[in-house]
Amino acid sequence: MWNDVDELITPTTTSYKRTYVDEKHHTQEDTYTRAKAWIEEDILYVKVPTQWPFHVQDSVASVCGRTKKSVVILSEGYNSAYDEKLITPSIIASIAALAALKSKKNSNLIQ
Repeated sequence: MWNDVDELITPTTTSYKRTYVDEKHHTQEDTYTRAKAWIEEDILYVKVPTQWPFHVQDSVASVCGRTKKSVVILSEGYNSAYDEKLITPSIIASIAALAALKSKKNSNLIQ
C-alpha cells in the first residue's frame, strides 16, 4: 500500500463533488420606522425607535451642526429580531431633525 502509486490511481478511489452556494440573507422589517422631531427652548428632541440611541444622537448632532447636549433622543419601544434598528433610525432621525430646524415646525417622517 505505501509507495504504490498505481493503487492510488486506480478507479477504486472515490472523489466527491459538492456545490456550495452562499446566499446573502437580508431581512426586512414588517413595521414602519417613524421619526418625530421638534424644538423646545433651543433643545432639539427626536423620537425614534432605535437600539442605538447614542449613534442617533451623534448623527443628528453632526448633520444639524449642533452639540450633543442640545440633542435629546427619546427612544420608542421596538421588537426587532434581526437588528434592523441600528443604522436606519439614525438616517431617518437626521432627516426629520434637519426638516424641523429648517422649517421651525414639528416634523414627522415615516419610512
